[in-house]
Amino acid sequence: MTAAKGFVAYSLSQGAIEIIPGGRRLVSGRMSPYYFHSGFFNMGSSLWELGKACAAIAKDMHFDVIFGPPAKGIPIAVATAMMLHHEHGINVGHAFNREKEKDHGDEGLIVGFPLKGKRICLIDNVISTGKTFNTVADLIAKEGGVLSSAIVVFDRQERVTDEKGSASAIRAFEDAHKIPVRAAATLADLIAVLEERIPGLESPEARDLAQKGILDLILEYKAKYGA
Repeated sequence: MTAAKGFVAYSLSQGAIEIIPGGRRLVSGRMSPYYFHSGFFNMGSSLWELGKACAAIAKDMHFDVIFGPPAKGIPIAVATAMMLHHEHGINVGHAFNREKEKDHGDEGLIVGFPLKGKRICLIDNVISTGKTFNTVADLIAKEGGVLSSAIVVFDRQERVTDEKGSASAIRAFEDAHKIPVRAAATLADLIAVLEERIPGLESPEARDLAQKGILDLILEYKAKYGA
């Protein structure tokens, strides 16, 4: 089993990847038969696994500061920075932005390691339309940082628009900013896990999902919206 599929299997076991036969509406307006919840990595043990999965990707991406936008990106950035040091001996700064600039005490918008003159890796749970990533990229540039790479925990591998042949949100962001964007796991990994029926997923709940044809629903969704 690859590391990415192992992370998908773990995410399923934690409810961080939720299978939804009836579908759930995304920010794009699409009804998706699955949903990625990074907020379900809410214990020390699960944050450890999340950080380890992201650090395995980040270790080969050269940067000085890992930046997680609020709200879900903040714990992901912290966990990844810690695991980079623990697992790979790589010591990087971490930072995030406040929702509103603070005008007293430790004034400013940025909390954590200063960005000026540093290579920044942006990290978040998913990228849907790219709006958040582009807003944060502008903020990093305003603070004097150099955006050098980005990581998403889960890549849905779907198009930005409904037009056939249009790029994924990740590819559009890569092209716009001329940087690499990597993912700890992807929709392809989720499909592979469901196809292989990895031991540990052979629960009554998993069999029930199989009876509902969830894999077929996900493949239909991919055929309709996949990049």
